Amino acid sequence: MWYNTDVARLVSISEAAQLIGAQESIIHDWIQKGLLPSLRQEYYPSLPPGTLGILYRCTVELVDVDQLYEVAEEQGWLMLTAEAWDDDEAES
Repeated sequence: MWYNTDVARLVSISEAAQLIGAQESIIHDWIQKGLLPSLRQEYYPSLPPGTLGILYRCTVELVDVDQLYEVAEEQGWLMLTAEAWDDDEAES
């Protein structure tokens, strides 16, 4: 069986910010400056069965994880966790 391993992993802006330990405003700034491409995905949330209502459309902005890490590295964004920082101090 053949699998496509070149599929991009897309995450929301909030998930991207969590991945690199940054605020969402940083990710939005990179997108606005053209440093990080994004994709807007539209979807229609499902309503509970038996609910009558007007369908509404939602939009989520997604970024590729690999591109996120590349831009973060290019911008000098340090992605040190507290654990890594503590390990470094322990060695000193």
